[in-house]
Amino acid sequence: MLTTYYAEFYLITVYLTCGVVLNLFYDLLISWIKEEPLRFGNWERLGVTIIWPIFLIIFIINFIKAIFGNDKQ
Repeated sequence: MLTTYYAEFYLITVYLTCGVVLNLFYDLLISWIKEEPLRFGNWERLGVTIIWPIFLIIFIINFIKAIFGNDKQ
């Protein structure tokens, strides 16, 4: 029984750690491009930490669009 709780706790810890690392990456990116209005507030950070897989997919799609979308000029 204890092993089951340990496995669940481990998975939750890994999931939340990935969310925190993603928030760190986003904050570093915002600092690098110097666009402070794009920085998340505390509630937004909490939301991203909880639903980070969806945020990551949206970020990657928009990042690719931004890279390849500028070639049309």
